[in-house]
Amino acid sequence: MILRWLISAIGFAALKEEIRRATRRAILATVAIVLWLIALGFLLAAFTVWLASVVGPIIACAIIAGVFIVIALIIQISLALTKRNRQATAPLAGIAASGAMPELGVAGAIAGAALVAYLLGRQFFRR
Repeated sequence: MILRWLISAIGFAALKEEIRRATRRAILATVAIVLWLIALGFLLAAFTVWLASVVGPIIACAIIAGVFIVIALIIQISLALTKRNRQATAPLAGIAASGAMPELGVAGAIAGAALVAYLLGRQFFRR
């Protein structure tokens, strides 16, 4: 009886220690991710300041925004394609879920990028 209690107490102590280690690792990983994001933000700010000295502040910010729009478009298109492939392989997937939303999201993003390009072109060639 005492041996069973001792083994169970050792097991709980080991489990408790493992949970403590996992928690510590999760906290440290979260702190590391936050620090990486801060570093990336400062790197992006430094690049924007440098680019502003080369092409002007408005165009520099527009270029940075355009890069993020292109990255977002690539991600949205890849998500839409993977969803479409998953729906094509599933039976009755067209009845269960409509595939119109990802296309509208991509079309909206493309329309937004076209609007930004139009406004930038208008500002750039106005001078």
